[in-house]
Amino acid sequence: MSGSDAIAGAAATLSTLGAGRAVVPFGRLTERFGRHTSLGIGTMISVLGTVLGVVAAAPTVFPLLLIGFTLLGAGRRPT
Repeated sequence: MSGSDAIAGAAATLSTLGAGRAVVPFGRLTERFGRHTSLGIGTMISVLGTVLGVVAAAPTVFPLLLIGFTLLGAGRRPT
């Protein structure tokens, strides 16, 4: 989709970075509001990432797809 072998792994990398970046904010959110709230917000972020990925795939907008994968990674955090 990117047209370049050099950035072929960018989506997987950004998904992992999104998950790593979300750990501390979600930990604080869990401490303050509880696990259910944190899981719900994480799920909403994942859904937003999925929607962005689908929207980006139709007209082949690679930067938007990368943002979608980052959000998917952020929502896919360990609990």
